[in-house]
Amino acid sequence: AIKTETQIKTIEGDMTCKDGSKKYVLFDMMPIGEKSIITMNDITERKKTEQELQESEKRFRSLFRDSADAYLILDGNIFVDCNQATIEMLHANSKEEVLSTHPSQLSPEFQPDGRSSVEKADEMIQVALEQGSNRFEWIHRRKDGENFYVEVLLTPIAVGSKTIIHTAWRDITERKKSEEELSISHERMLSLLNSIP
Repeated sequence: AIKTETQIKTIEGDMTCKDGSKKYVLFDMMPIGEKSIITMNDITERKKTEQELQESEKRFRSLFRDSADAYLILDGNIFVDCNQATIEMLHANSKEEVLSTHPSQLSPEFQPDGRSSVEKADEMIQVALEQGSNRFEWIHRRKDGENFYVEVLLTPIAVGSKTIIHTAWRDITERKKSEEELSISHERMLSLLNSIP
């Protein structure tokens, strides 16, 4: 490359065409002596794509923030963001109590199958990364010590050169209680039928 004292000045702007349509353009001005060479590039499509991306990002942020389901973002195996529904579900006072934690830190030491929450959480994250998503049941622990069931959906999302995991929790405690009551009722009925001579 040849070094020169010439500075290229770039300006982005819009212009109105003869037909009345608007175009976004990029002007590059390079002084040569007392004159300048000006090149103009139509960047209308790029600007349109940028605007659509910004609108899509706003919609995602709104859905994330305002959902009644708990939404969290995992970076590696650590929560880096969550919505208000997560804070309420965990009976936490603020996001800070939830963020920078591993999923097992918001769970009892062991899951119902006897496996450690640390080990099983890492496995569930790995399954999501390998298969594109992972849906499963989990027991979390509220800040007041109460355990509760959630259905978890982990979905990896590529962001630039890295992958984060969008995490959705749906409280299924009432459903699990109903299933347990139904199972107990069913066992009683079978016991009663078996006791009839």
